[in-house]
Amino acid sequence: MTRSLSRAQKAWVTRRSAVYRARRTARDSQVSLELWAKEHGWRVVFLDAPSGGPRTGIVDAVLLRIHPRSKDQIDIRLVQLKSGVAGLTGTEFDRLCSAVERVSAEGLAALCNGTAVFTAPVSRAVVTGVELLRPNPSLQRTRRKRPAAEL
Repeated sequence: MTRSLSRAQKAWVTRRSAVYRARRTARDSQVSLELWAKEHGWRVVFLDAPSGGPRTGIVDAVLLRIHPRSKDQIDIRLVQLKSGVAGLTGTEFDRLCSAVERVSAEGLAALCNGTAVFTAPVSRAVVTGVELLRPNPSLQRTRRKRPAAEL
């Protein structure tokens, strides 16, 4: 006959399980990265699944900051979190490099009116098309007449 485990024994078994230790290590590494990012002027966004568990993708977090010397430039870093004795394998390194190469960035204008939010993509092509349809006379260049000496 087997006897049931006490609450303390059940907790001990849980704490010794690989799943518990992996989740705790992941949580601790997120806290450490968040503290480091705050100290160094970065914002961190963790890409966890909606359930709160880790994703299977190579990028675990994104670091963002406004470039220190250019207020219109944003620095972005894709982060693969590792902790303990875990190192970055060759396959993971290749996947991370590939993720960096495939980053896509687009501009989006969000127009807020009370609780309603309207979004519109922003790009130079859209701006050029609008200028062609409805040019702003104050921004148009006027042709200068050449002096007679240059003719």
